[in-house]
Amino acid sequence: MEKHDLANLSHACDKSGNYIEPEFSVWPCDCCGNKLHGDRYIADGYSQKDKCVLEFNYICWNCIYYAEYKQLDDMTMLSIEDWDD
Repeated sequence: MEKHDLANLSHACDKSGNYIEPEFSVWPCDCCGNKLHGDRYIADGYSQKDKCVLEFNYICWNCIYYAEYKQLDDMTMLSIEDWDD
């Protein structure tokens, strides 16, 4: 998010206002660079640097969640805590 100075990052919707379903991908997340294979979402965010909305095709759930709540979900946080053991 810092690279493009994004003010927000939102899960994209279709023309009917429904969230676009994620697709399984082997590509890394465009936001955090996570290389684990998994669902990737189409998202967009307003770039304060470029003064426009940018679209991203490969965003992981953790980045969508973090952008919304400014923290990771409980299960992810618990798994991170287990890494220390």
